Amino acid sequence: MKPVLVIGGGGHAAVVIDALRAQGMDIVGALDADEKLHGARNLDIRILGGDDLLADWPPEDVELANGLGGVNDLRPRTAIFMKHCETGYRFASVLHPSTVIGANCSLGKAQIMAGAVLQPRSDIGENTVINTNASVDHDCAIGGHAHVAPGAMLGGGVSVGTEALIGIGASILPNVKIGAHAIVAAGATVVADVPDDTTVAARPPGNCLHDRTVAAGGRRTDGKHPRCHGCHRPRGHPMCLVTDESQRLVGAITDGDIRRAILRGAELDTAVSTIMVEHPYTASVDTAEDALARQMRTRNIRQIPLLDNDGRLVDVAYIDDLLRPAETHPNEVILMAGGRGTRLMPLTDEMPKPMLEIGGRPILETIISRFVDQGFHRFRVSLNYRGDMIQDYFGDGDRLGS
Repeated sequence: MKPVLVIGGGGHAAVVIDALRAQGMDIVGALDADEKLHGARNLDIRILGGDDLLADWPPEDVELANGLGGVNDLRPRTAIFMKHCETGYRFASVLHPSTVIGANCSLGKAQIMAGAVLQPRSDIGENTVINTNASVDHDCAIGGHAHVAPGAMLGGGVSVGTEALIGIGASILPNVKIGAHAIVAAGATVVADVPDDTTVAARPPGNCLHDRTVAAGGRRTDGKHPRCHGCHRPRGHPMCLVTDESQRLVGAITDGDIRRAILRGAELDTAVSTIMVEHPYTASVDTAEDALARQMRTRNIRQIPLLDNDGRLVDVAYIDDLLRPAETHPNEVILMAGGRGTRLMPLTDEMPKPMLEIGGRPILETIISRFVDQGFHRFRVSLNYRGDMIQDYFGDGDRLGS
């Protein structure tokens, strides 16, 4: 087994060094073009100098390990790999002992980091990184020089093109194709194919993956394809607005609508016309802000699509923007919500008093919302009787901006 020389002296190089050590490999040093790193140590491995010193280790004496990362641009990493392969060097396979490799997987001089899982019949291209705790399900094909970042999850049969980057925590649904040089941002969930050289964001302002999903499965009865105008997510309230080709609003879909549809047995290619709420509440783009705020408060909603005189979608008004106070207060608000509510029996026999509804929502929600409107966002709630119901309803408070 030849000793290994690491190319690169940064963070990814440290991960590579750690994995090589776990494999029992002999690491002779590292090279990096940054002169400020020369003489320094990366996990006790000395950075000897720049690439010009590579001549001291001919290809027959060492293998190389690619220590360059690539947060947004994988081309420098690819260029280093190709350059040294052309001069006769071979790159070591990096395979951390804690990885799980299924049957009949093909690994082409890839880097499989700690905790990664590759299920059977997965094909990983040369110089590709499957990073920490990433999960690649069965029959995936990942092209060369790609990067699947920590915590990303690829469903069965996913195809990833050359030099594509799958961001931290991203999820790719089964059989989706990610094009060459595409970037899937951290946390994004991809449900439709992504073309070459395309960047997919988790919460884009307009042209998002839902556009492609809707176009694939959302045919209307008039033969036209409605499309999603964008993912609007004020304080944890996702909403997708569906328009026709003329930008006229035809419906709205919330995450709750999607979840309920899935529970009813809907598939990923189910037409959006069967899921969306037709004719959602809207307002004119000329409506005054105070009037918009009153309408949202009255209807207990947090956003209103704004249309022009022809019914075309122009903007979305959010109550968080309209009611944002001039300043935010650091004070904690202590709310006492543990009382038995005996004077309100039998209403409180099974329901804690703070969860009794007035105006269509729990009393406690109204109280917290009023504080949030005034700039308070830190709350402590004292619970006792049926406190579990309050916790289940409010969660961490994010949806209320607390």
